[in-house]
Amino acid sequence: MIQKIPSPIVIILLIIFGFLVLGGATWYSLSKIEKVKTPLVTEDKPKRALTPSDLGWIIPETNPENVTTLPTGEEISSELISIDVKDNVSRQTVEEIANGIGGRIAGEIPDFKTYYIKFSPPKTGIEIKSIVDQLRQNPNIETASPDYILELLPTETDLRAAKK
Repeated sequence: MIQKIPSPIVIILLIIFGFLVLGGATWYSLSKIEKVKTPLVTEDKPKRALTPSDLGWIIPETNPENVTTLPTGEEISSELISIDVKDNVSRQTVEEIANGIGGRIAGEIPDFKTYYIKFSPPKTGIEIKSIVDQLRQNPNIETASPDYILELLPTETDLRAAKK
């Protein structure tokens, strides 16, 4: 007896029938799952955006009158530098470092062991660079840098919003 091979149309119909049966079974089982409603806003979410001070960060601002331009064209604060210290360095050690260079701690980001040292009266740009170079030699300090003044440039979105 010779078996007849089903035509492509029969094969396609069987595949479609299989999808319908499996799809229906899946739909039926999914429709029996109890749906859990989740509120869009929960009580533990803040009602406003977090600010650096919410995280315990104290970041001082530079007085615009105390900005100096270096020969390279970079603008830096003449009253503020930032340092990152090694993990085992205490705040008291940082205070001693700040006092040793004629400054005081004006701000910090504890999670990153970053401290801002402020000078009063302000220093010249050359003095700031010299102090930073001196601090980079200190074995307790990972990085030291002047407080660079950055100018934020508008994005396309800002420009489009301004035209409206």
